[in-house]
Amino acid sequence: MTSIVFSDEIVKTTELRKKQKLWLEKAYRKPITIPYKDDNLTIMNRAEAGRMLEQIKYITMLIEYWDGTKHGRKSKVFPWVNALDVKEQKEFRDELLETAVRCMEKEDWTEFRELLDDWKATAEAIGKPVLLKLARRKSPAGKYIALDE
Repeated sequence: MTSIVFSDEIVKTTELRKKQKLWLEKAYRKPITIPYKDDNLTIMNRAEAGRMLEQIKYITMLIEYWDGTKHGRKSKVFPWVNALDVKEQKEFRDELLETAVRCMEKEDWTEFRELLDDWKATAEAIGKPVLLKLARRKSPAGKYIALDE
């Protein structure tokens, strides 16, 4: 006997034993839950479990950051944000939220990681004026190499 709760199917151990191949193939597509002792075990696709954990990680970071900024505290989640000025911090906060929403919809957090990396590099450069000076310095035209298309 099986029943559906949330989006997974609950399968008794006897049913799982009888039709192992069927239930493992179903678990590849969507989670199945097996009552065991006083708890439940879930079998699911490992890649999907990884995506779920990644989403939880980044959403937790976002909430902790948002909560801290709402109360005027310095960021513990992204300590490098404290090197940004007020305008840049607002820009970062807005981009962070917009990017998180897009990533949740796409179920791909690559853009979120890239955003964090870019802003962290910006904050680190602000903290090191020598790097900013070098980055803004123009090289003589003779040092550039023309690329043929």
